[in-house]
Amino acid sequence: MSTRFRNKQIAIRRLLLDGRGHLNRDARVLAVELKKLCGGSLTQYDRNGAVDPIATAAAAQRREVWDHFVKLLHLEPYEAANLREEEQ
Repeated sequence: MSTRFRNKQIAIRRLLLDGRGHLNRDARVLAVELKKLCGGSLTQYDRNGAVDPIATAAAAQRREVWDHFVKLLHLEPYEAANLREEEQ
């Protein structure tokens, strides 16, 4: 793992994790919002039901943001998958 990535990972973990390595309250709010914005379905369809390649590419770019956030925080798949707005 590169030193630059590791430095970024350490910084974001200091900001967003509590002493036990779980998302702090503010981080949960942020994670739920990012998941809503970035974690949706990749394949997007137009009004006629055909795959929309531009919208699909945009969805893939948004998903990349979510995946990077999860990777930086080294979130457990269960924790990332079960983030819900009502838990805030």
